[in-house]
Order: sequence, then structure tokens, then C-alpha cells
Amino acid sequence: MLLEICLILLAVFVYAYYEVTKQFSFFESRGVPYSKPSFPFGSKLTKDLLTKKVKMEDLDRLSAEEFPGEKIFGTFLFGQPIFNVYDEELAKQILIKDFTHFMDRRSMDSNHEIMNAFLTNLKGEEWKS
Repeated sequence: MLLEICLILLAVFVYAYYEVTKQFSFFESRGVPYSKPSFPFGSKLTKDLLTKKVKMEDLDRLSAEEFPGEKIFGTFLFGQPIFNVYDEELAKQILIKDFTHFMDRRSMDSNHEIMNAFLTNLKGEEWKS
């Protein structure tokens, strides 16, 4: 009985490891500079944020300092790749000209009605209207 429980726990751990790490080569295969990920948190700054070594307000600044002069770079939140854009013209192109391809972005969900209505928090057709 103990052996079966250990095998089930091992199988669950292996599956979780696979799910989190399967996209860790996402940016490398596209030639985009990225913060090296690690299991289970993803990028180092994500780990620092979740362990409260870094404040949320400092996260973007510290990310930009890690890649000085880069217009775009990648980070990971657990297994999810996240593009970070630090070029005003490229951001305009993505948010205005190419909005049909990039209309759903990561949002900061809030219980506050006004914050949820921010343009950057809207999704799909609601964002376009």
C-alpha cells in the first residue's frame, strides 16, 4: 500500500514537472533574450516576488535592469512564457496596429469595478469596443 502511494505521488510530481517545464525553451527557440527559468517558479524574479524578496512595484524595473538596452525579452511565471516589451514604438504597434493578434493580455484582477474597467484589463471584444 505504501509503495502504491509513493508511486502515485512520484507520478503526480513528474507530471507537474513536465507541465511547468515544457515551455522553458519557448524564448530560446525564437531567439528572444530571456531570464533563465527554474522549476517550479519560473524566472528568478518571479521566485523573488512570490517569496516576498521583491515588491511588485519593483518587478518591472528589476526586469528591465536585467536586460539593459533590449526592446523585448522574456520571463516565465511558473510554466507560462511572458513577453516584456520595453520599447514605446513596438508597444504602440502591438497595442494599436496588431491588436487583433494581441487583444488578450495578462490582467490584474481586482475587486474594484473601476480598476477592472482599465483598458489593459479588458478582454476580447470588450477591449476592442
